Amino acid sequence: MGASGLVLGLTGFVWMRMRHAPWEGYYVSPLIVVLIGSALCTLFVVDISHVSEMNALYPHQTHMTQATHLMGGVFGIILGKTSWFARPWST
Repeated sequence: MGASGLVLGLTGFVWMRMRHAPWEGYYVSPLIVVLIGSALCTLFVVDISHVSEMNALYPHQTHMTQATHLMGGVFGIILGKTSWFARPWST
Protein backbone atom coordinates (compact mmCIF):
# COMPACT_ATOMS: atom_id res chain seq x y z
CA MET A 1 0.00 0.00 0.00
CA GLY A 2 1.34 3.40 -0.92
CA ALA A 3 0.99 6.81 0.64
CA SER A 4 -2.41 7.42 -0.92
CA GLY A 5 -3.79 4.22 0.57
CA LEU A 6 -2.42 5.35 3.90
CA VAL A 7 -4.16 8.71 3.54
CA LEU A 8 -7.45 6.95 2.83
CA GLY A 9 -6.91 4.66 5.81
CA LEU A 10 -6.17 7.55 8.16
CA THR A 11 -9.16 9.50 6.86
CA GLY A 12 -11.44 6.50 7.38
CA PHE A 13 -10.01 5.92 10.85
CA VAL A 14 -10.42 9.54 11.99
CA TRP A 15 -13.90 9.75 10.45
CA MET A 16 -15.07 6.66 12.35
CA ARG A 17 -13.43 7.73 15.64
CA MET A 18 -15.10 11.12 15.24
CA ARG A 19 -18.51 9.45 14.82
CA HIS A 20 -18.17 6.70 17.45
CA ALA A 21 -16.04 8.42 20.09
CA PRO A 22 -16.45 12.20 19.79
CA TRP A 23 -14.93 12.75 23.25
CA GLU A 24 -11.53 11.69 21.89
CA GLY A 25 -11.29 14.92 19.90
CA TYR A 26 -10.70 13.59 16.37
CA TYR A 27 -12.09 15.74 13.58
CA VAL A 28 -12.23 15.52 9.81
CA SER A 29 -14.37 17.84 7.75
CA PRO A 30 -17.34 16.18 6.01
CA LEU A 31 -16.22 18.00 2.86
CA ILE A 32 -12.89 16.13 2.97
CA VAL A 33 -14.72 12.79 3.27
CA VAL A 34 -16.91 13.68 0.27
CA LEU A 35 -13.94 14.85 -1.80
CA ILE A 36 -11.91 11.72 -1.07
CA GLY A 37 -14.93 9.51 -1.79
CA SER A 38 -15.57 11.25 -5.10
CA ALA A 39 -11.89 10.98 -6.04
CA LEU A 40 -12.03 7.24 -5.31
CA CYS A 41 -15.15 6.90 -7.48
CA THR A 42 -13.42 8.83 -10.26
CA LEU A 43 -10.47 6.44 -10.07
CA PHE A 44 -12.81 3.48 -10.53
CA VAL A 45 -14.57 5.09 -13.51
CA VAL A 46 -11.26 5.90 -15.20
CA ASP A 47 -10.00 2.39 -14.52
CA ILE A 48 -13.11 0.77 -15.98
CA SER A 49 -12.89 2.93 -19.11
CA HIS A 50 -9.25 1.95 -19.69
CA VAL A 51 -9.39 -1.76 -18.82
CA SER A 52 -8.45 -3.06 -22.26
CA GLU A 53 -5.50 -0.67 -22.59
CA MET A 54 -4.21 -1.50 -19.12
CA ASN A 55 -4.55 -5.25 -19.72
CA ALA A 56 -2.41 -4.95 -22.83
CA LEU A 57 0.30 -2.85 -21.16
CA TYR A 58 0.34 -4.27 -17.61
CA PRO A 59 -1.48 -7.62 -17.54
CA HIS A 60 -0.55 -8.45 -13.90
CA GLN A 61 -1.22 -5.03 -12.37
CA THR A 62 -4.79 -4.32 -13.38
CA HIS A 63 -6.99 -2.90 -10.64
CA MET A 64 -4.15 -3.11 -8.11
CA THR A 65 -4.10 0.61 -7.40
CA GLN A 66 -7.85 0.79 -6.89
CA ALA A 67 -7.78 -2.25 -4.62
CA THR A 68 -5.07 -0.77 -2.41
CA HIS A 69 -6.91 2.56 -2.17
CA LEU A 70 -10.14 0.81 -1.27
CA MET A 71 -8.51 -1.55 1.23
CA GLY A 72 -6.74 1.37 2.92
CA GLY A 73 -10.07 3.11 3.46
CA VAL A 74 -11.85 -0.08 4.54
CA PHE A 75 -9.17 -1.02 7.08
CA GLY A 76 -9.16 2.52 8.44
CA ILE A 77 -12.92 2.41 8.91
CA ILE A 78 -12.77 -1.04 10.54
CA LEU A 79 -10.00 -0.01 12.94
CA GLY A 80 -11.82 3.24 13.70
CA LYS A 81 -14.95 1.34 14.71
CA THR A 82 -13.13 -0.90 17.16
CA SER A 83 -12.40 0.17 20.71
CA TRP A 84 -8.85 -1.18 20.54
CA PHE A 85 -7.49 2.32 19.90
CA ALA A 86 -9.61 4.00 22.57
CA ARG A 87 -7.74 5.88 25.24
CA PRO A 88 -8.08 4.43 28.73
CA TRP A 89 -10.20 6.45 31.11
CA SER A 90 -8.14 8.50 33.52
CA THR A 91 -9.62 8.97 36.98
